[in-house]
Amino acid sequence: MRSLIQSGMDIENGVFLLAKNLLPEDEKLLYDAVKSFRPHRNKGDWHGVYINARDGIEAMRGKPTDEILGECRFDANGDIRVFAERLNRNRNRSK
Repeated sequence: MRSLIQSGMDIENGVFLLAKNLLPEDEKLLYDAVKSFRPHRNKGDWHGVYINARDGIEAMRGKPTDEILGECRFDANGDIRVFAERLNRNRNRSK
């Protein structure tokens, strides 16, 4: 992933793959890749690269979605169930 971006060989696919497995330390590399990306005629799309990067950053920084929180309420691990219930109660109070 990183090598596709750093070498400039395939920035579009490198961004796509990196965004799916993004770590906080990769954020600058992702930002630089989006800035340096130049779409080729009939190949690649800046819009797609931007959307992939944005989705990766949002997923990395985001709060658990309602769907994931709902699943955690029925997890086999009791600690996860208790945490999910507590988080759900706190979220409902803040609304």
